[in-house]
Amino acid sequence: MHNLQIAFMPDTKMIVDKAWHFAHVLRDDGLSHMAYTEQITFLLFRKMADE
Repeated sequence: MHNLQIAFMPDTKMIVDKAWHFAHVLRDDGLSHMAYTEQITFLLFRKMADE
């Protein structure tokens, strides 16, 4: 099981890094914490729906 977790870590880190990047972009554009959290959540659900 531990080897399986290690195999997924780079993908997970990449997704987390992208989410933080989007959060910083939205925050820098003046959105509140709740507003950019809502937008990122929407993007994640859209991505999951496409897959």
